[in-house]
Formats: sequence, structure tokens, C-alpha cells
Amino acid sequence: TVQRDSGAPSPVVLGTPFYQAGSGLQIPWTYAESGERPVRLALLRSETLFATAGEATWQGVWTNANPLVTVPPSDGRWYYAMIGRDAAGNVSPLSNLVTNDYDSTSPAFSITYDKASPCGVGPLYLTILSSEALTNTPTVTVQPPAATAPTMLTVSNTAPNRYLGRFNVQASSGSGPLTVKVSGSDLSGNRTVSVSPAGAQMVLDTRAPAGVLSLIPSGLIQVTNPVPLEVSLTLDELPAETPVLTFTPPEGAPLTVGLTGGQTNWSGVVELLPTMGSGHAAFALMVSDLLGNSGAELTGTTTVELYNTELPEPPPQVAELRASTDQAGGLIKLAWSAATGAEAYALYRQAGLSGTTPDFLVVSNLVATAYDDVPPEDGFYRYAAVSSRRGSSAQPSPAALGLSDRTPPPAPQNLTASLASSGVRVAWEYPTTGEQPNKFRVYRNGSLLRDSVGVSVRFIIDNPATGCWSYAVAAVDLNGNEALSDAAGIDLSLAAVSRTDVTVGTNGIPRLTWQARSEHVGVNVYRNGVRLNAVPLPGTTFSDTGLSGETLARYEVRGVNAAGEESAGRQVPVYHLAFGLAINPEVEGVPLLRYFDQGVLTVSNRTSDAACEITQFALTRSIADGETLTRSVAATQTVEPGACGTLAVTLPCAVTSGKQSFTTVVTQVSDDPDASVSYLYAAPGTTPSLALSQIDIVLDEQPLAGAACAPKARIYNRSQTAIDLVMWRNGDPGDLSVSVLDAQQTEVSRIDVSMAKAALIPTADGLRGFLRIPAKGSTLLTLPEITIPEALGESETAYLAVTVARIYSACGETSEDLSGPLAGRYAMTPKLTAYTAFGQPERAVYFAGETLVVTGYAYDRVSSARMPGAAVRAGIAWEGATW
Repeated sequence: TVQRDSGAPSPVVLGTPFYQAGSGLQIPWTYAESGERPVRLALLRSETLFATAGEATWQGVWTNANPLVTVPPSDGRWYYAMIGRDAAGNVSPLSNLVTNDYDSTSPAFSITYDKASPCGVGPLYLTILSSEALTNTPTVTVQPPAATAPTMLTVSNTAPNRYLGRFNVQASSGSGPLTVKVSGSDLSGNRTVSVSPAGAQMVLDTRAPAGVLSLIPSGLIQVTNPVPLEVSLTLDELPAETPVLTFTPPEGAPLTVGLTGGQTNWSGVVELLPTMGSGHAAFALMVSDLLGNSGAELTGTTTVELYNTELPEPPPQVAELRASTDQAGGLIKLAWSAATGAEAYALYRQAGLSGTTPDFLVVSNLVATAYDDVPPEDGFYRYAAVSSRRGSSAQPSPAALGLSDRTPPPAPQNLTASLASSGVRVAWEYPTTGEQPNKFRVYRNGSLLRDSVGVSVRFIIDNPATGCWSYAVAAVDLNGNEALSDAAGIDLSLAAVSRTDVTVGTNGIPRLTWQARSEHVGVNVYRNGVRLNAVPLPGTTFSDTGLSGETLARYEVRGVNAAGEESAGRQVPVYHLAFGLAINPEVEGVPLLRYFDQGVLTVSNRTSDAACEITQFALTRSIADGETLTRSVAATQTVEPGACGTLAVTLPCAVTSGKQSFTTVVTQVSDDPDASVSYLYAAPGTTPSLALSQIDIVLDEQPLAGAACAPKARIYNRSQTAIDLVMWRNGDPGDLSVSVLDAQQTEVSRIDVSMAKAALIPTADGLRGFLRIPAKGSTLLTLPEITIPEALGESETAYLAVTVARIYSACGETSEDLSGPLAGRYAMTPKLTAYTAFGQPERAVYFAGETLVVTGYAYDRVSSARMPGAAVRAGIAWEGATW
């Protein structure tokens, strides 16, 4: 049946276009109330009015999407219409024409300041210009050089597209470039986030000039007659006026030093008098720069010590003296703490465990605080150190006990070197009574072969290359004195293979590899004394597919030369083992994200006649289309026949949620350093789980804008192993921070949290302090106050965020590992306080002992009227510290 259709469908009706940031212009449409409906539509566009499809400058593809999305080639006014098409291809008349002033460009910002750069302390006004109208006042943050986080400013709209903000530059702001970031949205919804506005860079200079002082003479000065003290002062920048340098003698009133010079170099003379007394004298500086920064920083030689007597006061007594008891050759190492002001040291000695104060002078006029002494004979000796200066000596230090030992234990006897089934057997005899060594050392051809052979061991196996070899064994005591045995030699005409390794694959088949020598044309492989190859193997690998049973398999690889002669064999034992792996068996048995995973491997020894000794366990995690990570742990463990053992290793959780698979490598103990046996196991994959709650934030009440709040954070450990949070790092904050975010997630305030070192667990090097959260536990922390920026008072939504940038496992230990981050967020609606306050110190500079006075007042936000008696919190900052 053929149906004729020559009529055009009815035109559709276009609605009002609207812009959606990130996708483009949305044009909705509806069908006409009557007539044939088109099955496909095409959008027409032109920069000018048009009445037919042919007058349009662009036509889109045929579609039935609603709304229809388009992105014009440029911003500006555009005209749109649609045509429709029915199934027969008949085209409808033009729809109604709609227009849109398209704007896809985010606002741009520029900045000017009311002061020239560099700028000193005091109010700094910032004028922000926007390239177009904004929906709301922009978010403006500043971060001075000394700050670790931005501060949100309160800004006001002073003219179309013009905004004014004020930043109070303080001495604690630091010196350097001021970082300014601006965020804002235009009327079309285009948003600019945290950009640096165009304009000149503002540099802050809040640092006062600092001085370096040099004195001639310096140090300890005798003043029995007037002594001129020459003073040289060097500043690191130009002062606004002559600096003020004061000198405070041990006795009497401070003196102002008359300075001459200019620019950054100044000099003067202080006449030292006997009437100034004995003791320490100090200099102090007061200086201001051209920006009004005043300071008193003075380094270099800022103090001298005066004495008006024949001899000065002696230096302090040496507080601590240490003497060694563990040196060879009769040596005693001595070291002592330096005494303040001491110019030389003398060292005294006396034999015996006890007695009077040591009185035999060993050495005098020592400048160093260490000395190596070799007494005339073995035994215990007591030492004392005496500090002195200018002939005035302190009391002797507390005595320290040292041991002189140059006598080694008896030498090993009856040393032999013989060919074993695997290499060379070096054996010796040593009595079990009498003085016993701390360890044995084995030498080969005069070079150290084994450094720490156990005291109960009486032989080793060595696998040298071809040649003549001479062995000797030394008995070594605790102090390192050693007695060498007679030598024993052996002639090896054909050397053994240099190395043999066995890897038992996931299929249970042992794969042997070896390193042959140049004189070998092949190797023979034996299992339990039975050769497994018909002719010498020329390669470097062999897989034993015929292994069965439950008894220990002893493999042996022997090199073969061209004459068919075999070398000594290198032996390796292989066990029958089975494995099973569990990931986090105590916390749902699945891998986590952001925390630490613990892999627990069960090892079953199915060997009927031998215990297996394990030395290492390695776990490798692979992620589909992601990273591979391996962690290993020393795991000394003996698994008896028919028994099971467990091995555990901790590794950082993955950062992506892809499916994971695991492989393990278990390495057994080997007496031969040139041989190894490893067992592989592969575990099926699984997908990790992210704990829903890592950090819960608790507030007693909704925060107020312009005021401080003190949040609490409960930090959860979802791992089955303990985690460590570093809260102090060499005097700086740790890894936990508290942030305030505006509605667009822009950080507008942050505090990096630090805790007192004494309240934390210290690392061995003393550079970090941490909190430990036990497995599957949590800890509740009361965090420092953070100020909610006043400008958020007009915001419907803001956020408080607590972040731990990194977490540790075994912090400070050799097995330390890293994971994280952990995060928590709290949504809030901050409201403005009814009043705020203003305050400033009465002076710019204060000295130790003086009272800091802050004067100010509280005032109503609406009326600006002062509010006497209102409670106000005041904060003080100095050199990065805050109160």
C-alpha cells in the first residue's frame, strides 16, 4: 500500500531560551495544538533577523531533543527558529523567532590598592573591579606570607562592578607577596573560582630592620683599668633615623652608645670601667625603617663578660663525662658536655672501680670535648674532666668508669677446610668452658667472609669459585678483640655453580634457576640424590613437574665441565606448603580505602618429615587499570610438620576503587647466602569499601559569622591495625587542619592544628609527635578555635571541614608507612553577631617584663554605637604564635 503525503507538518512553538553554565543555551519547544507533528527538527541561527530558512546563517542537525542545546560560536545577540520534517521529508514553515543575548564568559577581575608596594603595617584597602555585573558580592580572600591559610575579607559594593575590601596588615602578617584570590558569578551563572586578579603585585614589608653587632675586644674582658670597647653595627636595611643602641653593664645604669655613620653601617665606642662590676653585659637595639616597622632584633656578638679582679670566676663544672667499655686494643673513648664559657679542659685518670677523685693528669689544655686514652694495662679506670678559663679552674666533673681491654679470647683450634656435598665445609673446634667469644669471624684468603657467626656454630658452608683457598677463623670478644686460628686450605679444580634459586609457583611446581660458571658446559639437577636429567642441562632453568608425595625434597645443582666431571653441589630444600589469604579478616574481610589494609596469610606445612623456617613474607596488590603496590615484612617463624602458621603484613589502602587482586611470596630461611627458596600464591580479587564516616564534627551550637567557634572532631580508625596522626612536626603543626568553606567550596579560612609535644608519642629522632588510634577505635579531639569570616553572615550555606592530610602506620619505625587522607564536613548557616569590636596595642614595640596594653571598644553592627561593658575576646599574635 502506498500512501501519498504532500502536506507539510505544522511548525513547533519555541519557548524562552535560557543559559545553563557548563552545557550551553537551552531552547525548549512544544508541538502546535493542531496539525501534523514533525518527526525531526532542525535549529536555525543567525546574528540578524530572518524570515526563511535560507536566510539563516547556520542550521543544526535533525533531532527531536527537547530542550535543544546549542553553543553559539561567540557571545552576543543571536536569533533562533526551528523547522520540522515529517516522515515523508516534507518541511514545515518556520517556527516563531526567539532571541538571546548569549554570555558564556566568566567574569574577570582586576585589583588596585590604596597604598604603593611595598606596604607596611596598617589598614590596606583593596578595590576589586569586575568585567561584568555579578549576582552577589564576590568572595575575596587574602593570604599574607606568614599565613598558612587564606582569610576571607568583608567586601562592599561601592559602584557598579566595583567592590572595596580592607585587610589589616599586622607585624605577624610577614613579609613578601600578598596572595589575593577572587571568586564570583555573573548574571548568566558563569563562575570564576579562586583566581588571582589582574593588577600590580602587592608586597608586604612588616619586618623591622635587624642589626648584626661586632665588638673589639669580645668574650671575657678584664677591666682593672678603663678599656675602650669598639662597637660596629650593620643593619640589613636603611633606617628612618639613627638607631638607638644601649649597653647594660653588670652594675649600674644602662648607657646609650653614641653611634656615628650612616646608611646601614654604624660604629661607636663604650668605655668599660672597673666600677661596672663583674658579670655579663648586654647590648639592645631599637630601630625603625622607612615604612614605620620598628624592631629590636640584634644578632652577632651582643654580650660580653667583664671581670675587675685578678682571675675571673671559673666556668661551670663539666656536668657529664662518659667513658667507653666496649673498645678493642685497650682504647677508652671519653666525651663530656661542654661547660659554658670554658676555654680549655684537663683530663685526670685513676685505676680501679672505686677510690678518690682521679688525680693522674692524662692531658691538659684540650679545646675539644672528646679524647681517646690508652692506659698502660687492662682494667677499669675512673676519669674526671676539669674545665678552666684564664687560669681559673672549676671543680672536677663526676667520675666516669671506663674499661681498657686489649686481650682477645682464645683462638679456635683444629681448623679444617674440606669438600662437602654442597661447597666447602669450614669447621673448627672451641671449648665450651673458660672464656667464651661473642662471635666468630671467618676469613677467606685474608678477606672477611662472614662477620657474625653465632658462638654455638662450629662450621659453615662456602661456595667459592675455582682456585686455591685459605681459610681462617677468629674468636671475637664484646670489645672487638680477636684471636685468629691457624689457616686451613683447599684446592678446588672445578667450582660449584655460583647461585641456585627455587621458586615454587602457584601451581605447586618448583622452578630451579642457577648461575653457572664459565668452565661449566651444563649442570645436573638432583632430587633426593636422584638425577632428574638424562644429559647435562645447557640452560639456566629447570621445572620439576614430577614432584609428589609429602616428604622433604632436597634439590642439588652440580656444574659439569667438558670432561664430564661434576662440581660440588649447591643444595636447597623444598617443602610442601599450602596457603590461604584474608584481607582485613576482623573488619568485614574486604579491602578499605584511605586507611591501612592488613593481609593475613595462613601457611600450612604438609611436609611430613621436616619443619619449615620462614624468613620473609611479601604481599602485592594489583588494581584493575591501576597501580601495583608491594609491602614485605621480616617474618621469622617455624611451622612444624602438619601445623599451620600465620603471617601478617600491613599496606596502605588504595586510592581508587577498582577491583583488587593479591599475590604473596613466602621466603624460607637459607643457610647458604647464595641460595634461596620462595613460594608464590595468588588470591582472588575483590572490590574495596570506603568507610562512610571517617571524621565526625561536633559543635555545641551553630557558629556565628565574625566570631570564633571551637569544634570537636571524632576521628575513626576503620583499620584492624593502629594508625598514627602526626600532630607536631619539629615545632610546626602536624597533618590535621580545620577549614571554613563558602557555599561554592572555596576555602576562606584555615588553621593547621598543633599539639604540645609533651602530650604526644615522640618518634626516636624527636622530630615528630603523634597520637595513636588503636585498631577499630576512635579518638575525640577538641580543636583550636577558628574564626568564621564575617562575610559569611549573608551566606545561606557554609561548611566546616576537618582534614587529616596523611595517616601513618608504625610512625617513626623502620616499617613506617603512609596512607590517607581522612576528611569530615559539617554544613552550617552562620549568622552575624549583634556586635563586633576593635582594638590595638598602645605601642608598636615592647620589651621583656613590660605590660602589653590593648585598648579598644565594642560597637553595634547596625548603628555603630559603642557598647560599654560588652564581653570581647582579644587575640594576640607574635612571630607566628597566637594567644
